[in-house]
Amino acid sequence: MPIADAYPLTRLQGGMLFHSEYSAGESLYHNIDSLQVRTGFRSDPLVRAVQRTATAHPVLRTSFDLANYRQALQLVHTGVTVPVEIVDQRGLSAKEQDERFDRWMSAESGRGFDWTRPPLLRVTVHVRADDEFRLSLTSHHAILDGWSVHLLFTELLTHYRQLCVDPLAPAPAPPATDYAAFVARERAVVDSSEAVEYWRSAMRDVRPTRLPRLTRREKRQGAKVPSMESDVPPGITSALRALAAELGVPLRSILLAAHLAVLRDHVAQDEVVTGLVTNVRPPLADAQRVLGLFLNTVPLRLSIRGGRWNTLVQEVFRAEQRHLDHAHYPLPNIRAVAGGAELFDTTFNFVHFHALDSLVSAAGIEIGRWRHFQQTSIPFSVTFGLDALEGGEQLRMLIAYDADEFDSGRIRDMEGRYHAALAAIATRPDAHYDLIPALGREELGRLEAWNRTAVDRLEESVHALVERHAVGTPDAVAVRGRDEQLTYRELNRRANRVAARLIDAGVRTEDRVAVIADRSAATVTAVLGVLKAGGAYVPIDPSTPDARIATVLADAGARAALAEHGVAAGRIPHGTRYLPFAEEDAAPPGAGDDVSPGPPVSPRNAAYVIYTSGSTGRPKGVVIEHRSVVGFTASAGALFGIGPNDRLLQYASLGFDVSVFEIFGALHAGASLSVVDSDTLLDMDGLAAFLRDEQVTLTDLPPAVMALLPSHGLPALRAMFVGGEAFGQELVERWAAPGRRFVNGYGPTESTVTMTAQECGVGQSGTPPIGRPLDNHRVRIMDAALRPLPVGVPGELCISGLGLARGYLNAPALTAERFVPDPFPDAPGDRLYRTGDLALFHSDGTLEFLGRLDEQVKIRGNRVEPGETAAVLEAHPAVAQAVVTVREGSSGRLGLIGHVAAQDVSESELRAFLTDRLPAYSVPERIAVMSRLPLTLSGKVDRNALPDVPETETVPDGGVMSTAPGTPTEELVRALFMDVLEVHHTIGRNEDFFALGGNSLLAAQFIARLRGLFHASFSLVDLYAEPTPTAIAAELDRDPRVRADAERLTAALSDPDEPLADTSE
Repeated sequence: MPIADAYPLTRLQGGMLFHSEYSAGESLYHNIDSLQVRTGFRSDPLVRAVQRTATAHPVLRTSFDLANYRQALQLVHTGVTVPVEIVDQRGLSAKEQDERFDRWMSAESGRGFDWTRPPLLRVTVHVRADDEFRLSLTSHHAILDGWSVHLLFTELLTHYRQLCVDPLAPAPAPPATDYAAFVARERAVVDSSEAVEYWRSAMRDVRPTRLPRLTRREKRQGAKVPSMESDVPPGITSALRALAAELGVPLRSILLAAHLAVLRDHVAQDEVVTGLVTNVRPPLADAQRVLGLFLNTVPLRLSIRGGRWNTLVQEVFRAEQRHLDHAHYPLPNIRAVAGGAELFDTTFNFVHFHALDSLVSAAGIEIGRWRHFQQTSIPFSVTFGLDALEGGEQLRMLIAYDADEFDSGRIRDMEGRYHAALAAIATRPDAHYDLIPALGREELGRLEAWNRTAVDRLEESVHALVERHAVGTPDAVAVRGRDEQLTYRELNRRANRVAARLIDAGVRTEDRVAVIADRSAATVTAVLGVLKAGGAYVPIDPSTPDARIATVLADAGARAALAEHGVAAGRIPHGTRYLPFAEEDAAPPGAGDDVSPGPPVSPRNAAYVIYTSGSTGRPKGVVIEHRSVVGFTASAGALFGIGPNDRLLQYASLGFDVSVFEIFGALHAGASLSVVDSDTLLDMDGLAAFLRDEQVTLTDLPPAVMALLPSHGLPALRAMFVGGEAFGQELVERWAAPGRRFVNGYGPTESTVTMTAQECGVGQSGTPPIGRPLDNHRVRIMDAALRPLPVGVPGELCISGLGLARGYLNAPALTAERFVPDPFPDAPGDRLYRTGDLALFHSDGTLEFLGRLDEQVKIRGNRVEPGETAAVLEAHPAVAQAVVTVREGSSGRLGLIGHVAAQDVSESELRAFLTDRLPAYSVPERIAVMSRLPLTLSGKVDRNALPDVPETETVPDGGVMSTAPGTPTEELVRALFMDVLEVHHTIGRNEDFFALGGNSLLAAQFIARLRGLFHASFSLVDLYAEPTPTAIAAELDRDPRVRADAERLTAALSDPDEPLADTSE
């Protein structure tokens, strides 16, 4: 068809075409609008009205060409006929008519457009009766926005009515301006230094707002976008309109304030950014009559840190006003000046179209309710609209969301929050918006149901459990060490001797006694002796530096220090009584040793004080009471069914609280404790042999150790408690088996070892969750104001219940800061511990651990959680374990570095895996693939021992910048890179298309040009996966026809400066 005009694409049009191409076959940005019309039906005037309208508006005769010119162009054609299909449904019942229309709507939604061929509009008429029909317009969004669709309906029906009355009625004059003028205006704005500076200032140090997803499921390209529509009650609407008049703001500002408040509650951050859909029709003569895509989406950024609704509304209005002069600046350019970050993944729109008003009021024609279908690339959008067909009084809300990213139940909860926020504004505009719960009543009830864990437990001292077994099963083996084993009777008697020595040394109730010893039966005896004397033991590993020992003993005010042989008295500072393990403790027992020499011990007395690292550099002592230990070991015993026939491994250092589970989990149940010696700790073959020889049935090993330990040949091993660090599903697949349980546990030192647990099974995906709270524990995900957050929203993991520590020794201020009154207590005085950990609830009530709140870093303007990246790495089937750290490069810029323990996988494969699942800023700059990660003595990853990784990757074929000649196909691809990107130097064989300046529109243009050269089935998805000339050529050369085309084209090129598109046939 002849071309009447040509001009460039707008940035929004380019983005829509890019997403249409990227999700080919899914009809993205394919709109259907349908209107029920009550007036006499005649086919000929309607067809003529359609063609008359197409003649008047260039966009209805437009196509897009990304392949044949140096820049992408939209071409306006002459002689274009818009197809009109008339479906006669007269004679069918109303029900049959509706059913057939619904089937047509479903089928039509899957019929896309070839945007290289005009028109990008189809008209369908379903005739229901002689005086009623449904008029439907199917269009590509790149040519029409919502206002234009309403204008188009109005103009079509106006022409139709005129032609029905007078077939010779002249066509009205076309608008005095056209869409080309708008395109020229946008290009002028892009070059405006004032606009650039405004948006750079507005987005400086912005934290992008990303609505959390419930899962890390891999997104399917082109997933259908369902929607939820609801009406705002008329009374609420009237009150909101009255408030808008009172405040002197448009209704849109009130609705936007509600949107931002709901968004804040679902991202758990005080500053939020959302996309604000804006009409940017130019202030030109007749511009309101022009059809086209006159939209832009700009980021609106607002800090919401507490205040009143009416104040928030006014702040929102002022923020909108500030954007007015620069609302034309294209979003891709705003992103560029903001550092390239994705600023938001939600949009807000308010529509109130007046174009149909004249038709509604005109005699002889009635308009029924609108039907609309649209599919976009925005994961979540909310649109409020006043329905012109109902007098402009009915306020409707439409939420469209990506069903592959969001759970429908969660979206329904959000819909409820929007209505609650609007009701709050309407009824109490002067109230504080922080008083509105982040959760609705139904969701709050669901979270409370997950926390109903109360179970009656006997409160008693820890050593009373051992004493009971010493009477009931005195000859059962309690502890097995390298050179000896102790029965419950022997263990109890020896512990009584230790207690007597301590009492003689002046130890009284709640005195702290250090136990400086490695794993052994004597160490277990010493710990039990401290408890029997009424003291609280302070565990210290013998390898601890002397200065640290002195600091801990001084802070603890230790009355005495029980030390194993080899710990010299000189290591114990003055003021603490030195008591070496004594030979008489292990001598044959006498009859008097059956009686505990110590005072009565209350379940609320301290049992131990474990020191952990503090942010100030000084260790802090966590005080745990007897009742907490007994409650935890009872819950763990019930979880695993621990009984007298079990043998638990004692692997952890005494200073690591897992040893509390190992030692007292066994002794509580009357089971046997098998103590591994230090020489075997990190000898994986030796440890496996120990487990086999000892017939150990239950272990609690660090994930890093389990990743290295042989999993076969351990028939007695029936259960594993795993925790302390995050791990991937690969570890579960390796160890879980029929008859062998694998349980993931979580708990800070402040909550008595473990307070949530999750049974893990094979065949699952992603990072294993940390489960649900154990008996008598409660868990909440909360924001900074300690409001519970919705399911799927990351926030601080806060815990309460029986296992909670008393607090920090000698640190009342820190205790008050971290242990706060529980806003949702089960009993008066209940406390809540703020862990500082980041987590979220899944919809099934399980918890996912995301890392530390204080580990978040800013990479290229984006807040990044290294733990999330590590978790996704561990989801790769070849990766056993991953650690992601932050490094400052030579240029001073922060970047992520990954270290993985993996087999048979390359760095490039792992980067591609991450690129498919994470934003670019969350992908490490380098990933070191290792056979195993270095470990500390406690079995955790030793981050200080991770090897350095060079800042740049060495590419085997000569490097990123290598310009050595490649295959004919590769040379053509490199030339096409240079042409599309307007690069005037020879590019390297492995340079990245996007690193060279490629964007979504240029990517779509490159694909169109590439297909013109080779007629190859290479897609945008392929380009994003393999964005280098070498990789693209390798994929293309798999087809021998492409190789032949490349050789022919290379031979035909005589002028190196000739555009490649001109050589295609």
